[in-house]
Amino acid sequence: MSEAGIVSEANVDKPSPPTPALPHKEGGSYVLVYGLSADPIHQQHVALVVDAARALLARGYALTKIILIPVYRRNPTGPRPKDDLPNTFEHRLAMCQWAAEEIARCLEGLPLQVEVSRIEEELAKGREAPNYTVETLSALQMREPGVGLIFLLGSDLVSGAQPELGRWREPEKLGQMALLAICPRPGYPPNTAFLDALRRQGAQVVILEEVTTRDMATSAIRQRLEAGEDALRLAEEGLLPLPVARYIHEHGLYTGQTIDHTPPSPWGDQGCQHPLVTVDVVIFTLRHDDLLVLLIQRGHPPFEGLWALPGGFVGPEETLEEAALRELKEETGVRDVYLEQLYTFGDPGRDPRGRVITVAYFALVPSAEIEVRGGNDARAARWWSVYHLPELAFDHARIVNYALTRLRYKLEYTAVGFQLLPDEFTLSELQRAYEVILGEKLDKRNFRNKLRKAEVVEPVNRRRESKGRPAQLYRFRPDAVAEIKARRLFP
Repeated sequence: MSEAGIVSEANVDKPSPPTPALPHKEGGSYVLVYGLSADPIHQQHVALVVDAARALLARGYALTKIILIPVYRRNPTGPRPKDDLPNTFEHRLAMCQWAAEEIARCLEGLPLQVEVSRIEEELAKGREAPNYTVETLSALQMREPGVGLIFLLGSDLVSGAQPELGRWREPEKLGQMALLAICPRPGYPPNTAFLDALRRQGAQVVILEEVTTRDMATSAIRQRLEAGEDALRLAEEGLLPLPVARYIHEHGLYTGQTIDHTPPSPWGDQGCQHPLVTVDVVIFTLRHDDLLVLLIQRGHPPFEGLWALPGGFVGPEETLEEAALRELKEETGVRDVYLEQLYTFGDPGRDPRGRVITVAYFALVPSAEIEVRGGNDARAARWWSVYHLPELAFDHARIVNYALTRLRYKLEYTAVGFQLLPDEFTLSELQRAYEVILGEKLDKRNFRNKLRKAEVVEPVNRRRESKGRPAQLYRFRPDAVAEIKARRLFP
């Protein structure tokens, strides 16, 4: 089941022990088996297992369990370095366990167990040769009596003039012991003649045409990690499952500075998962008599395709504000804005990927046109009316409502409006801006009385010419503006 086994299974004359074949009929009870030699496990591995399980269930195969089997390497510094994996078996096993958690989450509601097996490690004890898949499946048959095995493969293993699966040890026997479920991979059409030959030898083969996979190279992800990119950033791009990225981040894997080679439990001493920290940014502007908020369309799970606030994970060397400014620039193209901390949101279920706490930031920008664009892991970025929002990801509707409430509360008593209005304005323009933000019509006399008491605006020596009587122009008092900046509006 290992890459080493794939390469070396040619020209092996040691026979495997005889194993009776199990019938593979729709409606039976099955266990889906997926071997993993990837280091690290990435998002496409998770998606492949999830989509294959759903496809098999839809075809009538009564799956009861999914088993992930990480390949075993006895000696990472042994005599075959080209076959070595960067991390110890224990680290790769832990990443498999976190991937299993993500698979279980994606399949929540279905009567399926998801587990990780150490069977390759157990079979390797006391022998020098690598494990072979046919031996692993034989051992699994002994441990899972009375059920059929389904062995999940990518079409790259059965593609080309001389398919790689043909070089494995006794490939026809693999298909006798387990139903071979082939998932299409872009650029690797199955060799139908090869599959037909396997079938003539008694192999059970099914091609899951309905499963679509995204081409994602493990080596490219590993190179980015080795170059110093944070695993949490790769999770934002949809390349790594968040639980796996969290584990890589916490243990310093692929950086040459691994924290330890016998990792503790991925859970803390008290059984609590260590939370991750993100930042989210609420940006308001006034335009065309409407209050708008800047949103991005998510390009990756979870909530792929839904709209959300700009934001992401905080890097290990960043302050919270630096992370907020970076995410804003990467996802929307907006930069050089004045951010103020709003609130911390930490409900345990706010993020389906795990325990994530977010620190929300708040910004007001002038009504002048600001060019925004989707970037990084965002498909698009655009302004939305706060009064006509689309469905939002995570708890972002709550964050927007909280920011709007705080803005309204501060509006009457501070110079917060200086960030939304031009340098000079009429009182009528100011009142209209307040009405848009507050969402209600204001009495002119009461509004001006409150302004006078708040002492946040002052007249200037200019008037705005119009067809009627010229209107007096005002500005926010410089000391009131300085006070807002010094107080960081939402400390």
